[in-house]
Amino acid sequence: MYGSVDNWLLAFYLPQDLNLVAADSYLDPRVTAASARYHGCMAEAGYRAQTPRDAVELARDSADTADRVPAGELALATADAGCQRRSGVVETWYAEFERRAGPWLDRDPALVIRAAEVVHEATLRARNVSAQ
Repeated sequence: MYGSVDNWLLAFYLPQDLNLVAADSYLDPRVTAASARYHGCMAEAGYRAQTPRDAVELARDSADTADRVPAGELALATADAGCQRRSGVVETWYAEFERRAGPWLDRDPALVIRAAEVVHEATLRARNVSAQ
């Protein structure tokens, strides 16, 4: 789907390199403070979730195989959404990730654009194949 090994390598490894630059964003004091607010909010709602990812795991662990959404999962999702909004945990983490990643992205914008194009082109080819 990628058209060449070089294209696949670019599409696969460029994001990996970027993650190495900003992977420890969650350790920033602003992010840890927002995470603490999120955790406190979820604890007040009766859930043991340090992070939004923990809330996803709680929902997965209590998932019902029926087609309907169980009331407990709906309550958890409502608490999670409210706590994310009040704590600003997701926005704070994204902002820190972008702050750390920005200089790395600025060093070679043509490479970043090319990687995005490779992924876009591969997606189009995959859609064409699946439509046949």
